[in-house]
Amino acid sequence: MVIADSSNAKFEQSIQTLIENLKETQLLALPNGSIFGNQTDEQGRAWELILNRPDVSQAIDDHLKADRLIIGSRSAFSALIRTGLIEFGQVTGHSAIRVLPNKNGKFVSDLTTGRVVSEKSAFSTGRADKTYTAPLATAFGRVVLGEAAEKIKANGQAIAAFDTYFAEENIDGLASPNGLVFGTISSFERNGQDLYQNVPSQGENPFLTEAFAYLNAK
Repeated sequence: MVIADSSNAKFEQSIQTLIENLKETQLLALPNGSIFGNQTDEQGRAWELILNRPDVSQAIDDHLKADRLIIGSRSAFSALIRTGLIEFGQVTGHSAIRVLPNKNGKFVSDLTTGRVVSEKSAFSTGRADKTYTAPLATAFGRVVLGEAAEKIKANGQAIAAFDTYFAEENIDGLASPNGLVFGTISSFERNGQDLYQNVPSQGENPFLTEAFAYLNAK
């Protein structure tokens, strides 16, 4: 569905449609969108505002209580983090985790290697140590865990990492404590057999494949 924001009325109708659709949706996939809410020092601001709305956060809570899934890439991943969905598994409106601009201040567009480092998510079951080609197109590539670092590592919530790329933790993907909410720095949706030509491939990422397997097994 599309979030229409050309008028207040259309925006509110979009929100109500989102809430109604969540009652029947097994997997909520939030897309990246730099135009829709990015600011100079942060990204995903619009998704953050939407998810923090009481009516939407209640619908999200009901969605997760039914053991359904949420995934987001890039700016949507930032919103999942800042709302608390990644760190706590519910909308709290805050998080110690941050996604920061690249240290060189530049936009990165590249293909690098990602690796699954934890199976503690519906998006990574049985895929420990699986490598994949990770498409990057972002000015915000550094995930900093801050005061949540010890907890995130102990819980196995750091699901995927870049083999070598960014400083700090080299994190590509994080999941919520129950593994139902997941997001990535890389564009997991830019994935497919023979999609990239004349470059070395580490294979496709397993995230949606494992999510569908989880949902089909329910």
